[in-house]
Amino acid sequence: MEIGKESVVVIYDPADGRIVHRHQHLTPKGGAPPDEREIEKAALEFAAQKNVQTAKLRTLHVDPKNLTVGVSYRVDPQKQILVEQTVKK
Repeated sequence: MEIGKESVVVIYDPADGRIVHRHQHLTPKGGAPPDEREIEKAALEFAAQKNVQTAKLRTLHVDPKNLTVGVSYRVDPQKQILVEQTVKK
């Protein structure tokens, strides 16, 4: 399948910015991508199926081009941005 659009939404805890689920939606080239609310709904439903309590969680849409493989992230709840997770040594 040739990808036309890739969308990523993260579900996070607004208390500490911890990401509990990352959801990716791929739209085939030439297809109509769903709107952001539809992607959020699908992400929350999927997380709930994995026994994640979603009532107090929030979502954030992320540009997939800004994600680096092997890097851990969290959300800055006040700024509503994705930030690299610092590793304590």
